[in-house]
Amino acid sequence: MGEINQKRKVSFITELILFLFVVLISVLLLKQFNINEMETNGSNLPLYGESTTSLAKENEGYVRMIKEKYSINVTYGKNTEDYMEKIEGVTQYDEAIINNNLRGIYYALKKYPKETFDMTKSKKYPLNIIIISKFNNNNLALASRNNLNEFKIYISNTVKFERAFHHEMYHILEYYMSDTKRNLFSSWNNLNPENFKYEEDISMLDDKYVYRENNLIDEGNVVLNTNGTTLDKDNNPYFVTKYSKVTEKEDRAEVFAEVMTANKKLKYLEEDQNIRKKVDYITQVLKTSISNNEFYFYKYIS
Repeated sequence: MGEINQKRKVSFITELILFLFVVLISVLLLKQFNINEMETNGSNLPLYGESTTSLAKENEGYVRMIKEKYSINVTYGKNTEDYMEKIEGVTQYDEAIINNNLRGIYYALKKYPKETFDMTKSKKYPLNIIIISKFNNNNLALASRNNLNEFKIYISNTVKFERAFHHEMYHILEYYMSDTKRNLFSSWNNLNPENFKYEEDISMLDDKYVYRENNLIDEGNVVLNTNGTTLDKDNNPYFVTKYSKVTEKEDRAEVFAEVMTANKKLKYLEEDQNIRKKVDYITQVLKTSISNNEFYFYKYIS
């Protein structure tokens, strides 16, 4: 009888060890799954094999979170069909792409101080972000407002999604700031080259005065093109892109979008640079009109 009990005891211990081993393996597998999910989420991609129903529910959750936290409406799919003809756009129905876009919006909004959204929370300046598939022209995104001060950002699925969002978000902020304070940008043109004029005909734009990070090599005090030809050693650009030269509003929106998506302090953010002067100008306006708290890019100019 004692021998039988001993065998049962050994069997129980063996089964317990096997059970704990299975639990450990399960925990490790679950942990690896979560890591993979986090890595996937970090690149704004939905999990492989995730059902449309599951994605649709997750997307509804993002819409609720954005509404609750920022008082901003996000619309997509069938609810946007009435807008498409007016903006020359195509409706977005793909839940996986919508999921990417919603994650991008949620991430981008975290880069703004909370006071930014006083305008939407007060309901005086309601904002609706409309996700579309694409524009049938060259637009990536579009901002608008009507005579009731209702703001809309139309944004397409593009590899430059976050940058396009910040560009249009700046337009919204400028609409708001210009309503509450006049002549905020009366001296903006003083930051441009002497006798410079903006050119609304995009086909007429050139690279003159435009920052070209990938084309410049600093060698001592001499700045070279990648083909080896010498540029002006005092090269100090005024614009972050060619498109910045269209209008002063687009100039400011391009500067804002550029610094809101920066991942390091670039040369043009050094204090002696002309573009830095524009960044400082915009920063001062944001501090006096939106919030004294920090926007994402302040860490590169402090």
